[in-house]
Amino acid sequence: MSRRPLGDHWLQEYSHFREMGFSDEAIAARLGITLDGLSRRFARMNNRPSQLVAEPEPVEYPEPGSESALAEQSIEVAAEVICRIREEDTHGLWADLSRMTPNCLLSLVFTLAAMVPDDRTVGQLLAWTEPLAAAS
Repeated sequence: MSRRPLGDHWLQEYSHFREMGFSDEAIAARLGITLDGLSRRFARMNNRPSQLVAEPEPVEYPEPGSESALAEQSIEVAAEVICRIREEDTHGLWADLSRMTPNCLLSLVFTLAAMVPDDRTVGQLLAWTEPLAAAS
C-alpha cells in the first residue's frame, strides 16, 4: 500500500467515513495508510500529555431553574462567537474566550450547544469548514 502523508484534517476525514458506515480497515485504505498505521495514529493521540497543567477552578453550579436566564445572558455572545469563528482570524476570538470567567464560558457552551440543530450529521454541521481546509 502506498503511504501518503495525511493532512491535519485526517481525523475529520475518518469521522466522515465512519458516519458513512465504513470499517476501520476500509477507512485506512481510503486514507492510503495501513490499518496498523491508523491504530498508531489513535494511540499517539491518546498518549499525548494533557495540556491542562493547573487544577481547574471550582465551578459554581447554576441555581435550579436558572438555565433560561443564563442562556439569555449568553445569546448575544454566542451569536458573536458564531460570526467571528466563520469570518475572522480565530486567534483574537481564542484570546477573548480565554479571558472569560469559567461560569460565563460554561454558559456560552450550553447556549451554543442549544443552538445546534440535532437533526444533522457532524459532517453536515462542519461542511462550512471545507472551504477553509481547501484554502490552507
